[in-house]
Order: sequence, then structure tokens, then C-alpha cells
Amino acid sequence: MSLLPPPPAKLLDLGCGTGWTSCFFARRGYEVTGQDISEDMICYANLNKDKEELDNLHFIAGDYEGMDFSCEFNCAVFFDSLHHSLNEEDAIRMVYKALKPGGICVTSEPGLGHEVNPGTIDAVRKYNVIERDMPPEKIIHAGKKAGFTIFKVYPHALQLNALVYDRQLGHVGPPQRRSLKRLLRTKILNRLAPILGIAQSCFDTHDNGVLVEIHNIMANKQYNGITVMVK
Repeated sequence: MSLLPPPPAKLLDLGCGTGWTSCFFARRGYEVTGQDISEDMICYANLNKDKEELDNLHFIAGDYEGMDFSCEFNCAVFFDSLHHSLNEEDAIRMVYKALKPGGICVTSEPGLGHEVNPGTIDAVRKYNVIERDMPPEKIIHAGKKAGFTIFKVYPHALQLNALVYDRQLGHVGPPQRRSLKRLLRTKILNRLAPILGIAQSCFDTHDNGVLVEIHNIMANKQYNGITVMVK
């Protein structure tokens, strides 16, 4: 939420499916338009909207690569949906046109390696869906061609969870929580400082493992992360 302008900004939720993200944004106070290519999904999204009695939310069915908005929204979100596109450049060009000057586009997408993941391959085989790698560097390339001028990349929440709780990505089972004493000594905020763009200070020199994890996340953020683009 901190990456978006404050409500009641107008928000375009792209590839919203059954609308759970759209409802989430609407409950937060945004004026939300949820879009999905599937009319069946939009039907379920409207049921969810009615169930939650949200009057600041409406849904439309259509292809986000071919929509024709013009300077109508303060922000747009692709949450796990841009990687289903046929052409991300067309989708991002449409979003650029839909945003007002200074508008923000946030994408949270699977990065490199998604296409060859066994679960992805199985989904393509079973459901005939499009599944593509969509790393930040590819999104930023399309954003520059569309006209966006400011770009930032942040780690996914799963990466931060692994960092804070010493949990390996893909690990099954409860996270192994650090002791409170250790958390206080290493100062989580200072661990996250370089990720969040804050000046480093007071790192525990004995906690080299955390520093290595931070450097790995930062070194690979062009391949996997949340991308923010400003018009």
C-alpha cells in the first residue's frame, strides 16, 4: 500500500480474476475499477463486491492489452497478472495512456525461472494458460518504451519473510523465528535499510549471513521483484 498514492485515488486493477484484490483496495478507500479478460471471473467478482457491499468498486470484462482509457487513473496494479499477457509492451502502453500525469503503475510478477517451474508447466498443460517470465528488467524496458520516466524495484514480501525469519524460499513448515534478543541486536530495520533505500547504520558485524542475504536480494532484483513506474 505504501507504494501507491493515498486513497481515495482512482485505481485500475488489471487481471483481477474473482476480484479479491479489487475488494481489498476498495475497502482501503480507493475508487477501484477491476478488469479481467474472463466474463466468468467478472461474474464472480461482482458477487464478491455485492457480498462486501462496496459502492466504490466496479468491474469490466476485456483484454488489458486493448483497453482504451485516457488519463483517468491515479494508479494501476498488475498483481500476478502481467505474466499472462501475450505482449507486455502493449499492456504497459495501455496503462501509461490510462494514467494521469504523475500516475503510478505497480507490478508484482514472477521473475526469471517461472516458465520452467514444474508447477507452471503443469498449469499450462492442464489449463492452456499463458505463463511467462516477467522480471523487473523486462517490465522496465517496456515501461521506458511506453514513456514512464521513474523506475524503482523492491523485493517481494516472500523474500523479506525469508530474510527476517531465517527461512529458505520453498521451505515447507513453520518459520524458524530468531530469538527476540537476536532480533533486537541485529535490528531488522537496519537489515532492510539498503533494500528500502535508507542509509546503512549499526549493522551487527557478526551477522554476516544477513548481510549476504541482503546483497543477494539487491544483486538479483532486476530478475525478481516488485516494479514501480511513474508517468
